[in-house]
Amino acid sequence: MNEEQLQEELLVLLHKIFSTTPIECLENEVFAYGIRNYMAKYSLQNERYGVSEAALTLLNNEGLYTQQPILKGAKKKYPFKYEHVIPMKVLFSYIKALKHNNQYSEELFRDMMERANKVFIITTEENIRLDRKYEGRMALQNRMPQEYEAIATFWDNDADLFSRYSSRNIIISNELISMRGAVVR
Repeated sequence: MNEEQLQEELLVLLHKIFSTTPIECLENEVFAYGIRNYMAKYSLQNERYGVSEAALTLLNNEGLYTQQPILKGAKKKYPFKYEHVIPMKVLFSYIKALKHNNQYSEELFRDMMERANKVFIITTEENIRLDRKYEGRMALQNRMPQEYEAIATFWDNDADLFSRYSSRNIIISNELISMRGAVVR
């Protein structure tokens, strides 16, 4: 099974979970944690990841950015992280809100998953900027900047999906890095 087929099967599985699970179960953190992991693995299956300018420099300096795809497990050896453009906690809460308000549908679910289907390689130092309070502002490891918090903003085509990065002075490159190997979370 290739990455694309696996992504489709993950979407089918996740839709079944969201469409049949009572909201009370989705609000249970143990249950929610497992679902968010499957959601994360959906994006991590991508064959190409975005990259910050600093991470691109690091990959070049380490000799990892060549014509060959980078092994997804390489992040264990080098000072970089894989980062979802929309944190899974945020995406999960958006989907849960749709279900809670009786607005959930497979089409909306698939649209949300596709819109958030972006993974970036960032340096460990950049990850620290997201993970901790930065210049007096809240940590963004598991949330979006305050101006982005409303679910309506998620659907705004002009919304800056990269606002977490720009608010922490993380510059995103236009490069896409080919990836290979098993998903590492």
